[in-house]
Amino acid sequence: MAKKQNESLQTKNEVSVVGIVKENKLEVDASKVNGSLVIQYGDAADQQAEVKVYIGRKKADGEDNKNYDKAVDWANNIVSVAKATEDKPASTVRISGKGNFTPSIRLNEFFNDNTKTIVSNVELSLGFSNIYVGDIPKDQFKAQFDMVVYLTKAPTREDKGDTEILNVEGLFVDYKGAVKPVQFVVEDDELIDGIEECEKGSTVNFWGSCKVAQITEVKKKESGFGGKAKTEETVTTIRQLLIEGGDPIDEDDKRAIDSSFIKKALAEREIYLESLANKLEKETKTKTKGGFGGGVSSSKSNDIPF
Repeated sequence: MAKKQNESLQTKNEVSVVGIVKENKLEVDASKVNGSLVIQYGDAADQQAEVKVYIGRKKADGEDNKNYDKAVDWANNIVSVAKATEDKPASTVRISGKGNFTPSIRLNEFFNDNTKTIVSNVELSLGFSNIYVGDIPKDQFKAQFDMVVYLTKAPTREDKGDTEILNVEGLFVDYKGAVKPVQFVVEDDELIDGIEECEKGSTVNFWGSCKVAQITEVKKKESGFGGKAKTEETVTTIRQLLIEGGDPIDEDDKRAIDSSFIKKALAEREIYLESLANKLEKETKTKTKGGFGGGVSSSKSNDIPF
């Protein structure tokens, strides 16, 4: 039997991103630095990772946050591809951390007033980690995750025409001890055969690449009559965690997540989601809700994973 888990359990959830800064969306005001950096880590259009950043000027105890000035420097001096010049080329950055202070996967959850459901969107968060700006060789570019998750159902194959993928669904435990849903995709045939054998209710360690960003593609169409070309802009939001490797975790391993812990945590999550829906539903009656929309609906389900 797996060891009984306590309420302070936090599963492994680490992200490391290295690449060239495609967009610098950081904004500064008197109380905080807020926004994101979009990192291009490969040649393909979808090889992008957007890392959310929030650093307050003051800590929770009211003391000055020494990282605030550092974040202001990032906002003002990290150069994006769009704003690069010959004298100031686009910045290359390494976003990483150590121990519990690493970038991580998180969920941005909000109430959709139209569908009356909670929507959960995967994001990459800087958290309390660091951004290094410097000369980093291209062969080190990456956007990788390393997570321990509890599988809520057996992985399922999906036909994609000329190929198949494997969809994997699970739960991770955040730093507050709350369970959060997460989805993965497997594309490698050999890896599909192995991970497909994983059973509902098992604990696994997955690692792979993050494709989490809003991708804007601009195309020019020449006029058939001559003159000015027409510019067409397509915006696509991608939130994909691509598994590239993994290990099963034995039920006697200290990292294994016990089903009784999951059952209690899911009950607590339903209470949280209901309170979030009630609060935000009232707010949306007086103001318009923004956001990308889409994502994973987190409405109640009778498919309890144990």
